[in-house]
Formats: sequence, C-alpha cells, structure tokens
Amino acid sequence: MTKNELNQFRGFLALPVAELEPLIRHAALGRIEQGNFGRCQECDQHIHLKRLTVVPWVTYCVRQAAAFSITPPEALGGEITCRSSHF
Repeated sequence: MTKNELNQFRGFLALPVAELEPLIRHAALGRIEQGNFGRCQECDQHIHLKRLTVVPWVTYCVRQAAAFSITPPEALGGEITCRSSHF
C-alpha cells in the first residue's frame, strides 16, 4: 500500500460514523455498477451470500478477512471457505 493510499484511509477513519456510512454505501453501489459486487478484492472469489446479507458492503471473503484479522473466522459472518455455488 502506498503512502498516499494510507493517508486516504487515515482520512476516512477520522470521519464520524455518520459521515463514513454513506461513503461505504456509495462504494458498494459502485461495485454493483462495475459488476464486481460480491467478489473478494483479494482472491476474486464470490463472497458467501450469508456474509453479504449481514454486511452488504463487505469487500473480502471470510478466508481473506481472517488473514487480515485476529478475529476468529466464525465471528466474521460465515464459513472459512469461499464457495461460488452459495452466491
């Protein structure tokens, strides 16, 4: 990740939740328009439908989210495997 990208994230994270939520929703709508909504940004696998139902703006499958997190995979809203048949 570049220094510029990190600075962008710092700016987003500094926003109050009320201001951040519309940006996240707008980004999700953009992914729908681009045709890549429901696909993991890291591995390009389908994100499990159960996960999208709980967190529609999610950008990573459970496997990739678990790799970035210390949170147990079960707490991330789904199974540890990516299964395109469940999308």
